[in-house]
Amino acid sequence: MRTKIKQQLTGLVKWVKNHQYLSIVIVVAIFGTVLLLAANATTGFVSKEAEDGTPNGTAKIISDNSAASNSAIQFGGSNQFVHPGILVTKPQLEFVKSKVNANQEPWKSAYAKLSSDPKVRKETNYWKAKPVSVLKCSTGIARSYGWVAEGCYNTGSADESNLNWESASAYGRALVWAVTGDQWYADKSIEIMNAWSYTLEEIPYDQPRITCDNNCAGKGQPVYWQNLLEVGWSADTMIRAAEIIKHTNAGWEQADIDQFESMLRNLYYPLIKNYAYGSFGNGGATWAEGILNIGIFLDDRQIYDEGLAYVRSAARSMTYVSRDGTNPIYPYNPLTTALDPAITTPTQLAGIWSGQTHHGRGPMTGPYIQGQNIETCRDLHHTFMGLGGIANGMETAWIQGDDLYGDPDLKDRMLSGLELNSNYVNQRIDEMARTGQTAKQVSDSSWKPSGQWVCTNYVDDDGSSRQGKELALNHYKNRLGLGSQLSQTIRLTESERNRKQGAGNHLLWETLTHAENP
Repeated sequence: MRTKIKQQLTGLVKWVKNHQYLSIVIVVAIFGTVLLLAANATTGFVSKEAEDGTPNGTAKIISDNSAASNSAIQFGGSNQFVHPGILVTKPQLEFVKSKVNANQEPWKSAYAKLSSDPKVRKETNYWKAKPVSVLKCSTGIARSYGWVAEGCYNTGSADESNLNWESASAYGRALVWAVTGDQWYADKSIEIMNAWSYTLEEIPYDQPRITCDNNCAGKGQPVYWQNLLEVGWSADTMIRAAEIIKHTNAGWEQADIDQFESMLRNLYYPLIKNYAYGSFGNGGATWAEGILNIGIFLDDRQIYDEGLAYVRSAARSMTYVSRDGTNPIYPYNPLTTALDPAITTPTQLAGIWSGQTHHGRGPMTGPYIQGQNIETCRDLHHTFMGLGGIANGMETAWIQGDDLYGDPDLKDRMLSGLELNSNYVNQRIDEMARTGQTAKQVSDSSWKPSGQWVCTNYVDDDGSSRQGKELALNHYKNRLGLGSQLSQTIRLTESERNRKQGAGNHLLWETLTHAENP
């Protein structure tokens, strides 16, 4: 064998000596190919039209509007993202479109809810963008907490509420565009995104939430806590709109896209990153999803990976499971593992789990129980805002190939959190039917859910029955076949009142987009 190899090598050397110029050409060609592959690995990916069959290795079929079939095979390019790929993909949008066109329920009613929403419906002069250069407190929110906030009473409009609902409007109209192809909706979505990205220059945020009760009047501090939440909700919803519009040939000019990206990178991202890490509850879920979205839209793997880490940390510190031990997991910064400096002892941790006393709730009446959410004892509405926000992040990550739904440290938290808290809401709905009371009247009474209930009061404004469950239920029940573990969640989610849900901050029209969506 060695003699044969030696003879082959000797022959190869003689051939190279006799064909020097041809050898040089071959070497240059090989070197050039290596450089080309390296460039593709760094700056993009190689793709070709999708064909019959299944790609193997690292290749996968992706949405690609430059391809005749609107899909292509992606080879390598680990830093690349699926587009559109924030909460919904092109195949998912096509699924929704087919169900709406076929007049099938619940999509028919859900689409009717979307298209008739005041923020979305087709009226020539309705819901125009009202951007501001400096985002300030809204008078309504400031007064509801009794805060005297610098600048809040002289804005003339609820600036940050405009940002929130106009972001929802942009997303809703992008969805209608995807379903109908009506250019008017795409144009109005673009109009809102351009208005804010070209106008917004500053987002003040200079102190955390005031920790006193509802008697803070006269303190005179500037209060910009709500700005952080509003920007988080906008990072969730307006970026969904931008992702759909950008990647469905809707006519958004590249210069305008660049301006929008600048707003995200220079205003949204620094604010959320610098102040949100280590936060908890529905706010933590909101900011985690926002960071994830920014990373995808900017094609920035570092920001996206930060978002993944934050979704994990927010989910872990939001829902208690028995293996956590005596106490839930402390809120922590996922990039440094540092604890929130204000929550480092069991007593401080209990303070944020037992109803957040600045909202007037009483202490817990028993130990933590499996599936309890950090805001269960505050109110069930905010509980599902948090669980829904985590599910949004999980869905987006799943689209991008990262299975947080199945993460061993997150899956049981989501399943038990959904089921325990859905059970509470179902009992409240039954109590309303039995007594004829409203949700608020039930909450204001001494009624408590049966079974395990460790909170002093039950608080629920009925928002809990309309949002926050559709995405996780669809994944675990329809994709994974785990419906037997989610009987309470199925009952609550599939009730008529919940199927016709509308919009609430970052939880928008989820029955339409994700009911039974593959």
